[in-house]
Amino acid sequence: PPFFVEIGARKPGMSNSALLRELCGWDGVLFDFQPGLSPHGGCPGCPGVKELVRAEFVTAENVVALLWKHGVPEDLDLLTVDIDYNDYWEVISML
Repeated sequence: PPFFVEIGARKPGMSNSALLRELCGWDGVLFDFQPGLSPHGGCPGCPGVKELVRAEFVTAENVVALLWKHGVPEDLDLLTVDIDYNDYWEVISML
């Protein structure tokens, strides 16, 4: 199946990859430093938070190592990065 990576996925049911995962059978990995938490209302008990989201502090310096650690294939189909202020640097470090 197609594969996605989503960095900054506190609420997996509301993430960019949710419909692809739930309705289209995509496989993938979601990362977030504080899964389920948000300054605008958290949801640590929301369905999928503990099962789907890898609790990792992702930085430009460690993103590639984390992708390898979690078995992300080199040829993926969708990459979403939404981690406030560091998106650009993380993407550049993956290229």
